[in-house]
Amino acid sequence: MTPFHLYLYGSTRPQEIHQPAPGQPGPFESSFEAAAERLQAIRGISLEPDGSFGFASNGGRERLFGMLYDAGSQLQYIDLQGSVSFTTWRQIVIAICGDTCSLQKLCVLQLPTRQLKTFQSFEAETWASTATSSDSENDS
Repeated sequence: MTPFHLYLYGSTRPQEIHQPAPGQPGPFESSFEAAAERLQAIRGISLEPDGSFGFASNGGRERLFGMLYDAGSQLQYIDLQGSVSFTTWRQIVIAICGDTCSLQKLCVLQLPTRQLKTFQSFEAETWASTATSSDSENDS
């Protein structure tokens, strides 16, 4: 498992059509309260009222720390740092954005390099063969 630190953003606003780069980050189509409720349903998640959360599993081999940031009625972005399996990563991301979320529209700002990436390219780089084999199963 590769350690990572990133900001995860919701729906991207497209750039020019011919550019393969990610669009501009945008908010999630979910409220803070809805995302918090879905996260709390995951075994191993400890969520605080301020939006900070932690996850530990497999005897501490998988660890993830995060913070939900909202403004108005929408979740704006999530700060995530840790090292988890691809399966755990997807479970947490889907809990954050909801079952109807299109993962293809998510955007990642990788830290500390501040490199903006598509969700798919971040997954492919972080989990190599695992991410590409599961993409078609979870994207809608």
